[in-house]
Amino acid sequence: MLVAGELVDCYWAAQRLVVEVDGYRFHKTRSWFEEDRRRDAGLQIAGCRVVRITARRIEHGSRGLIADLRRLLIGSAAA
Repeated sequence: MLVAGELVDCYWAAQRLVVEVDGYRFHKTRSWFEEDRRRDAGLQIAGCRVVRITARRIEHGSRGLIADLRRLLIGSAAA
C-alpha cells in the first residue's frame, strides 16, 4: 500500500499508523538501514506514526505485539 509516496507493509488510515515488518534477512545491510530511516522520516513528516516490528517478534512474541498494536490503535482513536 502506498502512503505519502512510500510502499508500506501495513497502514491504518484512521489512526495514521504505519507498521513496518523488519526481518533481519532483508534488512541487514547499511543501505537498507539508511533507506528505512529516510522513509520513516518522510512518513512522519506526512503525519504518520511509524512502528517497526521484527519478524522474530511476530514469531515469538505475538501476544505482546497484538496488545501493543491494540493500545496504539485505540489510543489514537480516543485522541
